[in-house]
Amino acid sequence: MGVVALTLFAAACGGSSESEELAQVGEELDALKEQAATTTAAPTTTAASARTVTTTEPPTTTAAITVASRPVVPGCTDIVRRPPAFVEGIADHELWIGRLVADQITDQQMLGSGWSVGDGFMIDGVAHIWAMNAADNVIHHATFANDEFTDLGPISVDGAVFQGFIDPDVFRLPDGGIGLAAVNGMRVEGTPRQPGPVCLMRSDDGQNFETVQVLLDTPGVQDPAVIVGDEWVLAVKVFNQKIIQLLVGTPDGGFETTASVPGGDPDLVMESDGSIRLTVCGDGMLKTYLSSEGRSWEPSDPIRSQTCGPAWISGSDWILHLPKPGQGGAAPIPGGGSGGPANPPPTTPAEPSSMTFDTLGSATFTPSLGETFELVATEGIIYGTGARADGSSVELLLNLCVPNTGEDSPRPLLVHIHGGGFTSGQRASCSAQEESPGVMAAAVRGWVVASIDYRLARDDPLPSARVGELFSAVGGLGAPAQSRAFVAAADDTLTALDYLIDRSDELNLDTSRIVLKGESAGAIIALTVAFCADKFEIDRPPIAAVVDYSGVLTSSCDKGAVVGTGEPMLFVAHGTDDGGDTAFTNALSIVDAAITAGINYEFHPLEGVSHSWDEWEETTADGRLIGQAVFDFLDRVLFH
Repeated sequence: MGVVALTLFAAACGGSSESEELAQVGEELDALKEQAATTTAAPTTTAASARTVTTTEPPTTTAAITVASRPVVPGCTDIVRRPPAFVEGIADHELWIGRLVADQITDQQMLGSGWSVGDGFMIDGVAHIWAMNAADNVIHHATFANDEFTDLGPISVDGAVFQGFIDPDVFRLPDGGIGLAAVNGMRVEGTPRQPGPVCLMRSDDGQNFETVQVLLDTPGVQDPAVIVGDEWVLAVKVFNQKIIQLLVGTPDGGFETTASVPGGDPDLVMESDGSIRLTVCGDGMLKTYLSSEGRSWEPSDPIRSQTCGPAWISGSDWILHLPKPGQGGAAPIPGGGSGGPANPPPTTPAEPSSMTFDTLGSATFTPSLGETFELVATEGIIYGTGARADGSSVELLLNLCVPNTGEDSPRPLLVHIHGGGFTSGQRASCSAQEESPGVMAAAVRGWVVASIDYRLARDDPLPSARVGELFSAVGGLGAPAQSRAFVAAADDTLTALDYLIDRSDELNLDTSRIVLKGESAGAIIALTVAFCADKFEIDRPPIAAVVDYSGVLTSSCDKGAVVGTGEPMLFVAHGTDDGGDTAFTNALSIVDAAITAGINYEFHPLEGVSHSWDEWEETTADGRLIGQAVFDFLDRVLFH
């Protein structure tokens, strides 16, 4: 069949544009649906390797297969089939193998270039690996033993070798057969066009597979990972997003989503104690989570290797991974030994614009994770004045909550910034639990808390020269009152910080651990003060972390482009049903920027939640209250 070879979307560490590839499929789908699927023999390929590599002839396959000759599994057996052909999208990918020692991958070697998205397990002491191969864009079966990587050739599905399935994950089935979960990479129905479903296949020899059924009939997912048990556990990446969904169920009974975590390229493996480990691509490292049954997940120790595409070889201590093209094999190993992708600790900038985990000094006081201390509340403190456009001024007030920690060690400072769309809202009371429980919750755990008022649109504000460049960026005096209030609010927050830091001895503050926390408009202010200061040459004190509930980085701050190396650490919680100017996609942009910058972050998408929500009612994917998750995060990144 005279059809131009298609570039399938590569699911890890680079590759072609997903939207371009889907568009190419769409242009050709109508013609393909009317033709019988045919195959051609896949070429024998040799993988470039750091060790000995051999190849064997691929298995003999039927020259022509019609979909109608087998029971149709919609989305799987009726997949659009392409002849095997070279694909450029993963040609520069490098598949590496190594062992985990402490928190780094060592004893590494490159299996081959042009190999991508691998998985495997041990059979009779030999590592069997299934991975995509750029030579024909088909899943190949290979072995690795005694430093020798042997390509056994492309697999067949229902008697044919063809392009179509991507993102393989392999596992043992209950009947002892070899299970393969792979994504239909050729589906183009829907708007926007997305991959899926995830298909389940079975083989006795690992080379010739038969379609069993649809495993997960959900479009827009890729990179499946599977654990087989009484209940199966699945992890899939959401197409075009850095979100991993965790699901529990059975192939026949269906699956329910139980959790979601940020990241890419998920892998699941059963530990020796029966727990399940999830490994995902994170912010400059691999992040891991543990679960006993797949429904609730706890963060575990990260793997500090700058790589992606993790896949444990079940039954061994080997791990496959995909460093970015060109990064593998260049790092010398002290004292000799094999090279491998770099394994540095998180980067510490020479002159960071604010404190990070690596630049903080040791803390002499660590807040509690539970309610421990009594507090003293002082309300209505004047921390400054703010100008109005008519020449008058507004008194700026804050409420102060000071814990009685019973010692002289400096305490961290949390500045709470209320929401209200820059038109309403007020500072929270330290003594009214029902009014703002998060403020009191921080104080009784040992944080000094200041909840501030700031100028609103009704005050007709005139920001000071300190934020003059930001003021000009939104239109200056000609800007609407709400836009001027946005700038004035940032101005007032800086004034409040100055007031508190000037009294750090009196208040016994640890000024290296200042956290800004806000919801909605308050989160916008916190993000602006923390991340936009450098762009607009605004002088601000060091900020250690930001807690962002339903916030955005505005277009004046270039969305997430202003987030750079050495910026404050970041906790983000945002409802997936939020829309308009604060739509959930804004949170994804911020998290993407944090990942790119390599700053420490934690992201909690709140499934089915809109813009306004209660931190002491909504929960994380692993079942913790968001309010408690904030303290867990701050404890981890600022004190341990």
